[in-house]
Amino acid sequence: MVVEKELSKTQGALDSIKAELERGRQRFKELQREEGNYLSRLEQIEKNIYSSGRYADIVQRQIDTTESVLAALGDSLTKAEADLYRARELMKRRLRNAHMTGDVNRLQMLLTSGSPSEFIRRVRYFQDLNRHDRLLAASIKESIASVNGKRSAQGENRDKLIKLLADKKKEQQALVAEEAQRRTVLSDIRTKKSAHEAMVAELEEAHGELNALIKALEGRRKKAREEEEERRAAVSFENRKGKLPWPLRGEVVRKFGNVVHPVYKTVTPNNGIDIAAKKGAAVVSAAPGDVALVKWMRGYGRCVFIDHSGGYYTLYAHLDEVSVTENAKVTSGAEIGKAGETGTTGGPKLHFEIKLRAESLNPEEWLEK
Repeated sequence: MVVEKELSKTQGALDSIKAELERGRQRFKELQREEGNYLSRLEQIEKNIYSSGRYADIVQRQIDTTESVLAALGDSLTKAEADLYRARELMKRRLRNAHMTGDVNRLQMLLTSGSPSEFIRRVRYFQDLNRHDRLLAASIKESIASVNGKRSAQGENRDKLIKLLADKKKEQQALVAEEAQRRTVLSDIRTKKSAHEAMVAELEEAHGELNALIKALEGRRKKAREEEEERRAAVSFENRKGKLPWPLRGEVVRKFGNVVHPVYKTVTPNNGIDIAAKKGAAVVSAAPGDVALVKWMRGYGRCVFIDHSGGYYTLYAHLDEVSVTENAKVTSGAEIGKAGETGTTGGPKLHFEIKLRAESLNPEEWLEK
């Protein structure tokens, strides 16, 4: 029963992730049949990889729970079998003694007793002996039932464990295949001019989507706050210009403004800066604020938007993990996630933007020197 309770705690989440994976993998197949959509394919497969990792983690928790219950059942079964063996040995001795002495009835006890008090003592003794035998027999019966029940439970849980191990192996194989698909998409983007041009077009669309999102956030924010509060908040953020802490320490590998591709000579606008990072490096908030959005975005991967009031926002993209939730308040320097390479073709890095409403600002002018 213990393992059933433990497994039921995680089964709902597992079923949800499995359904999400099935939809995501089907969507990736649809995108593969379409021309272009390289960033969309990359985004979808990264979502699938993330969900697959979560699925494998939960299955591993179920495996650990089942293995610990099996170990406990094994110890309990060993003790129950030892108790049963001792009870049976005691019963064997009692039966041998009863066979040697024969059945004694009350008339025999009366005739062989030296006095009435001795007769009463002998009657009570044999009554106690009979009661002990009945309890011993009941104990053996109970031990047999306990042993059989534990053996049955052990078998059922071993079957569960075998199925869980098979599920995990299958999901790990799917994860390996998806990692290979991701490498293929990245290779196409890096080596094929047509793929690169399609990606640039998608990036421009993604920038438009981001600006539309900022406008929507701006409208929502204005409804929630008074203009005077907004003005004070704007002044507070503006006073931090040139003093904001870096969200991640590293080399700026792509600066703010238009970037010309060295081979294809295509021009791609960069609305922020890209900072080289080790995968898993901590990313922190550049200023206090409210987490406005946590979401995946085409071309940006896993993102966090922070609303600093006064119309100012910061964007942190290509995250591998996110450690904050929407509407949470964060302080300056508070960790919001881990650097990664979701939504990017150039290895682990952090894409960082500062926005005043829909206008992009050069982050290097705002960050401390």
